[in-house]
Amino acid sequence: MLELTAADCALILLFDDRTRDLLRVGAADGSVGELLSAEEVGAFAPLVEAVLAAEEPRQVEDLSAELSCGALGPAVVAPLRTAGGVLLAAKEKGGRSFPAGTVPMLASFAGQAAVALELAEKQRSQRLLAVLADRDRIAQDMHDHVIQRLYATGMGLQGTLRRIDDPEARRRVHQAVEHLDRTVREIRTSIFDLQAAEDSGSLRRRMLDAIAEIGGDTARTPAVTMSGAIDTLVPDHLGEHALAVLREALSNAVRHARATDITVTVAASDRLSVEVRDNGVGVGEPAHRSGLDNMARRAEQGHGRCEVDSAPGMGTTVRWSVPLG
Repeated sequence: MLELTAADCALILLFDDRTRDLLRVGAADGSVGELLSAEEVGAFAPLVEAVLAAEEPRQVEDLSAELSCGALGPAVVAPLRTAGGVLLAAKEKGGRSFPAGTVPMLASFAGQAAVALELAEKQRSQRLLAVLADRDRIAQDMHDHVIQRLYATGMGLQGTLRRIDDPEARRRVHQAVEHLDRTVREIRTSIFDLQAAEDSGSLRRRMLDAIAEIGGDTARTPAVTMSGAIDTLVPDHLGEHALAVLREALSNAVRHARATDITVTVAASDRLSVEVRDNGVGVGEPAHRSGLDNMARRAEQGHGRCEVDSAPGMGTTVRWSVPLG
């Protein structure tokens, strides 16, 4: 599409299905579009709303003047009628305006993209149903078989304690019973997590969806570790901050740092912690650090902190945490 329209970048901008007012980049092509920060993407919201309301493509002479987006100039925006977003083609600031024939061409592209997105969403829903059914089966098997056997083994060991005269042997058996009890508690927590993950509105589920969505552009799926009662301990306003930070950190790792190995760790106890570690090229120039500043502001609003360790060629680690309760 870039070649046919002579554009410098092409973006698919989508509304968040839950909030309906948070834009995200569904796809991007062209170096200019890939350098847009989350705040710059959010600036497109009024334009996207106007195009979706009119249900007609629109030509914009200068995005930098209309939306305060300094990197982009002339643009054409076409609605994705069934996908809740728009297809945008733009040139760098100061570029020549698009010819009149570009508008119907982009509208045709938008229609094809909307169909593709709709089919992809249906496939995702089918895969999700299969995953949820498998989780139900795993949770049921763990409860009916694994926990019952461990519980029976622990009861049997406790019954033999009074028959053991050797103090060291008694200590070891007692320790084994405690380990079994701890294992049963951990398995029950895992069962709860499997069942809670079916709620698409839960913070844990939304974080996993964000990781799958953004991390899907990498050669290797990000490694994810989540611990603690994330869905019960974290209040809604902190959950929104954490989700935005996770999206920004992952986007930086995938789009800017070009990382091939990403590790995500989320934990909830007395603090909510989000850590994203990658092996990319580093943060880069200060001009592209607005997303990092945004994460720092979100930490301050939650009375927490945000730390970024980065060096050229050595990867980046983002550590973000806020106190709970």
